[in-house]
Amino acid sequence: MYLQDDADYATRASMLIRQLTDEHDPRFGVGSMTCSVYDTAWVAMVAKTTEGQTRWLYPSSFEYLLGTQQPDGGWQMSSSDIDGILNTLAALLALCKHLVTPHQISNESREDLEHRKTRAIYWLETKFSQWDISSVTHPGSETLVSKILQLLEQEGAEFFFNGKDRLMDLRKTALAKTNYAVLYSNVRTAMTHSLEGLIGEIDFDRVAQHKISGSMMASPASTAAYLMNSSTWDDESEAYLSHVLTSRSGQITGGVPSKFPSTVFEMTGVLTTLLENGFDTEDLGLTALKNAAGFLHDSLQLESGVTGFAPYVESDADNTAKAISALCRLGHSASPQGLIIRYETRQYFKTYTQDRSPSFRTNCHVLKALLDLLPGNNEQTSQIEKAVKFICNCWWTTNGMIEDKSNTSPNYPTLLMADVFVRLIEMWDKRLVPVPEDPTMKDKVIISLFQALIRTLQTQNLDGSWGRNQRCETTAYAVLTLAKLSGLSSAPRVKLQYTKAIENGRRYLSTNLRPFSEPDHVWNGKTTCGSSVLHQAYVLAALQAPVPRHPSRPTIESHFEVPLAKVAIQTKYYGRQAWFANTPEWLVQACLVESYLFLPQIRNVRFAVFPSDSLVEDSHFEYIPFMWIAANKLDGRSVGPEFLYQMMILSLLERQFDNYMTNVVGEIFVGCLFEIEDVIYGIFQELELLSKDQCFCGNQSADTQRSSAATSISDVRSVLYRFISHILNHPYVLMASCDDQFHLKSEFLSFLLSRVSQRANRHRSLSQTEIHGPFALSLSQSDGTKAATDQTSHSYTFAFLSCLVGNQSSNGGVGLRRDFLDSPELQYLASDLVRRLSIISFLSNNTLDKTAQCVEQAQSEGIKPRSSSFGSGHHSFNRSVSSASTASSCYSTESVSPTSPVSSVSSAPTCSPTSAIFFKASPSLFPEFPTHLPQQSQQPPIQLARLLNHEGKCLNLCLEGLAEAGIDRRTANIIKLFVDFTALSEQIYNDPNVGSCYQPIKSHKVIDHACILDPLPVPQKKNQGSVAAARAALSIPPLATKDNSRVQSFAEGDDRTLTPNQEEEVTIPMERDWSWNKKPRNPANPIKRASRTSEEVTRVEQIMSTIDGPRGPPKILPEAKSRTTSESEASWVPPKPKIDAQKRLTLQAGADAETIKLAKSRVQTQQRLNYNAQKKVAIDLQNRAMAEAQTHRRVGSEPKAKSVEDATKQEIKRRATCPDHWGWVKAMPSVEMLSVDVQKRKLQKASRFGGPRWKAPF
Repeated sequence: MYLQDDADYATRASMLIRQLTDEHDPRFGVGSMTCSVYDTAWVAMVAKTTEGQTRWLYPSSFEYLLGTQQPDGGWQMSSSDIDGILNTLAALLALCKHLVTPHQISNESREDLEHRKTRAIYWLETKFSQWDISSVTHPGSETLVSKILQLLEQEGAEFFFNGKDRLMDLRKTALAKTNYAVLYSNVRTAMTHSLEGLIGEIDFDRVAQHKISGSMMASPASTAAYLMNSSTWDDESEAYLSHVLTSRSGQITGGVPSKFPSTVFEMTGVLTTLLENGFDTEDLGLTALKNAAGFLHDSLQLESGVTGFAPYVESDADNTAKAISALCRLGHSASPQGLIIRYETRQYFKTYTQDRSPSFRTNCHVLKALLDLLPGNNEQTSQIEKAVKFICNCWWTTNGMIEDKSNTSPNYPTLLMADVFVRLIEMWDKRLVPVPEDPTMKDKVIISLFQALIRTLQTQNLDGSWGRNQRCETTAYAVLTLAKLSGLSSAPRVKLQYTKAIENGRRYLSTNLRPFSEPDHVWNGKTTCGSSVLHQAYVLAALQAPVPRHPSRPTIESHFEVPLAKVAIQTKYYGRQAWFANTPEWLVQACLVESYLFLPQIRNVRFAVFPSDSLVEDSHFEYIPFMWIAANKLDGRSVGPEFLYQMMILSLLERQFDNYMTNVVGEIFVGCLFEIEDVIYGIFQELELLSKDQCFCGNQSADTQRSSAATSISDVRSVLYRFISHILNHPYVLMASCDDQFHLKSEFLSFLLSRVSQRANRHRSLSQTEIHGPFALSLSQSDGTKAATDQTSHSYTFAFLSCLVGNQSSNGGVGLRRDFLDSPELQYLASDLVRRLSIISFLSNNTLDKTAQCVEQAQSEGIKPRSSSFGSGHHSFNRSVSSASTASSCYSTESVSPTSPVSSVSSAPTCSPTSAIFFKASPSLFPEFPTHLPQQSQQPPIQLARLLNHEGKCLNLCLEGLAEAGIDRRTANIIKLFVDFTALSEQIYNDPNVGSCYQPIKSHKVIDHACILDPLPVPQKKNQGSVAAARAALSIPPLATKDNSRVQSFAEGDDRTLTPNQEEEVTIPMERDWSWNKKPRNPANPIKRASRTSEEVTRVEQIMSTIDGPRGPPKILPEAKSRTTSESEASWVPPKPKIDAQKRLTLQAGADAETIKLAKSRVQTQQRLNYNAQKKVAIDLQNRAMAEAQTHRRVGSEPKAKSVEDATKQEIKRRATCPDHWGWVKAMPSVEMLSVDVQKRKLQKASRFGGPRWKAPF
């Protein structure tokens, strides 16, 4: 039990249902919302004149205000600034009125009230000086604040602050749009909920027809304002306020809630939450549920199939949809026609009939109601698809967490989306709902669910909770989200993480839940408030929600064919790199899995612009999504997937453009590159006149496979036209502001012309004399005609990013046509930041070139640099760019990391694959480079490193300047994401292991490489054993040791890679990870599998469990033992395991020193004999090759090149089979045993991995 008093969950849940039904008043309803200072202040200002004597009608409310004032003078009841401002303004207005006319209240001294008034004014002045009006999310709060400020001016309390004029302008704009004729008619409108904001604007004697049991739309503040400003006294309204004061919310303190009654809102929320999360009807009480169902049914019938948060108030789509869902859960029928007729629009469902802005929450509720009506009602297919598209569009286009106007917690809309999309996928699988015609819609739904899972896991606190202040209800939202998404992914690290997160969250809830404690203030009205019944319902549901251990539905890895075996190895590899040093492994694995979810959509448009037969295969293609996703997730950003997807496409096109310019334009049109410039100018002029061509992303059904090779200038023009048209005629670019579009065009044109000029200058430099000096390379590349910023893609990429983000709103949707940066100061700092990134990339590429030249010069002089792997030393990129207040450095000031543009790596020279490109900058940090090179060779890299250090400091100043200039968080996250991506792409592109060791290969090759059955020819140190040599052969860091004590069983797995009838030449993904986290099957009922499958499983489990284990002689697998040698087919036979005589004698009892010495001598003698024998065989092979070459040269039958090639092949074969030292996985087979096939295989592997990197021992 999680609860401290060991109470039964079902008992507590049934008590909530009985509370709502038993306490329901037939006239006034029921409600459990918390007390509101704002509404209580308005009630306290109600005065009634009886027999010529005026008295305050509710003095207990004024006493409540005095008792809740904070020591600092304000009434800050929650963390929201607007909440505290509204409460304090209303309370201050009540204080001023009671000071002027105290009436019957005499127990409070005037001096005390004056002191309270002074403290409240000082608190408000402090808050107004810090208040950001644009950050207000409460609906209509600007109108209420401005009206109370006007009323306070009449009482002699006037405030002056910077945003006051803007606030008054917002009020005028809102009042200009108000239709007072609706308010004076019998049509129900939401304006009656906030009549206190219309004091002095309307005639209160003409709104009495909107009363509902004496209340104005169930608002105590609005009802009080009506009583105060009506010319005739209304006894019904007085009775309503008196009932609210004596109800459960204000029974003792004199406070009133912000809404009363809230019967439908709380009843539907409690019923749907409990019934969907592990509680059944018998647990909750059949009698109480029957009464609740009858009440909801009558509420819908009263208003023709719709209802509001209470009967007779203005109906809305949220409460109507929740009422339909609750009735369906209780086994009653309901019609959705009223919901559809009233609230359906062309693209979404609106909340109220007069709403102009859509709501993410409302469409989730409507979609859930329509799905709950299935399978009995199948007529709303179009409405279901409409709601799904709108929810996906909101989630994909929102840069940040989804915000809801009705709830302050970002976990609430995430819970709604997760709940409804999980239901939708189940309906798709059962074929109860047709899959949308758009093939990408289902992928978007699944990606949205996975992102919701990862975002929820990332925001959990260390104590297991979510949120910052009041956290119980927010934690319950998050736990319910994880429970609904459990089984979504079979990635082992991710699965283990969300299992732990659910356990920690439930532990926090059970510890902090109190039966009669104040509920969290998470619900938005005029001010934030809480509901005691909803608070307990969500917590009980989070504690009771089932979490299946074995998911019944397919995982996302099976839908997207994610190779989990490859993901597991990549997780270990990336987890040891500098960039992911402080990142948990589950997050790295989540980024890898999410990157595979984007790959199918990117593959669909991979060759939509550039022809496939003109491009060299890009080994980094599948890493482009990972780089963007990792840069987004590792710093806790929540940039929308639509932005990430568009930037992935742009990154792909930029790499393809460099590839095309290098391998097609640079080779075929090398002598007429000036014509390419004319073509580019012509395309821009043509698109300027006719800018209506759609980019390929707008038509997914079109043919996206280009395969025509460039043979003429017209072919090149066609390709470049598609590329330029996609950028300039992108839908998001066309919806951007005019300034952002013009900036993109100018930067894009400069980039294209600079790349063409760069190819021409490089061609001319080959025919000219060599330029000497420290900056010879940079001068030869630029030729003084183009700036460094034009030769990289940073400028136009940032311009495209500005167009992409500038037209998106904070809560989803596009088409705003506003500038990305709205002030000249921000625009200048951003352009300076991009300029610094470009210069750093330009200088770092030159540093790579000069470093390669210095290393080649050192090697020519006999100086051999020490080998290095990526990530050695302490050279790393500082990823923590900024906090909430200041922007910290992007680059370390001591050792600046180079950055590259999105595609500049392809144009950078591919020299030594090492991360330490700052040659001689710090010998302690970069020991791979020699410290004793000639002085002339050292100076250029040192100078470039100093320039890089200077540019890194300037980049930090730009980030700090943006923070000081008041850049908003959403824009700052986009800019930091762009900076982080450039740094991460530099590390991944320069990593020799990425793109080569993990390139897509066949399934049997993956197993062979993982099990080290055929190790690669790599050198071996004296202290290395067989496992270390095999690890070096794989060229990856060591994996973590798996617990060998666990049962290694695949009985419960669903691996399609282990299907016996699968062809070997088909690339097959892994759907499930290894089953060591699962319970073993009953040994009495084993599941039989094919023999080959069992052997493959044994191989994979062996490498995953022993790759980082104790070093020793290799284990010979059964398949290896069965290999034999015949005359027709020569093959190798693995030798018997070597016996360490010294170790064996040392462990034996009674072994003396002489015996051990003799054993050592025998071992050394045997090693020397074997070495001499192999040396003799190698010399014979070399002599034979030389003799054959001389014979061919003398006879003249073959050219000299043929003999050199044969000698080279023999030498490579000898090096591949003759390591310097012993302890290797396989012994060298004799010459007679080497068949032609074996020699070819060894030769192919040696050439593919760059050949051997050590010299012969003689």
